[in-house]
Amino acid sequence: RSQVNGGHKQQEEKKLEAPSMSEIENKQRLNEQKRRAIQQSLIDRQKKLQREQQQLSTLNKEFKSMESKLTKDVETLRNLIEGINRDVTYYQKDYDYKKKQYEESKAFMDKLKERRDNLTKHLHTIIASNEQIKSEKMASLMNKIEQLQLSEDNNNALQQ
Repeated sequence: RSQVNGGHKQQEEKKLEAPSMSEIENKQRLNEQKRRAIQQSLIDRQKKLQREQQQLSTLNKEFKSMESKLTKDVETLRNLIEGINRDVTYYQKDYDYKKKQYEESKAFMDKLKERRDNLTKHLHTIIASNEQIKSEKMASLMNKIEQLQLSEDNNNALQQ
């Protein structure tokens, strides 16, 4: 029982040794300083997070703007390429058509030139042949005229 009473006395002494008012005030001051430090730290952290959020928002806007511009540029270039492709297709067909027309015209022109050249050769042959026939007829006529002249001269000489 003496141990139990001894242990009880120590507890009573501890209870009697309550912190002094200055110790309590010191503890309260320390706790208040910690509270303020934590509160300031939280405020600072919130401000830092807000700045980071603003920076991220600005970066996101810049990124979206860049993407939008890139998308517009790509769309513009695609539209230009599509337009040029349509033009190339049109002009290729036009070229092919005109090339075919040219080749047909050239072939027809070549046939006409060949026919003209053949007709010109035929004309030259006819003219040369006619000239030959004329020459032979004129020579024949000259012979006849000479014979008539001789005959007339002989008749005139006989009459004289």
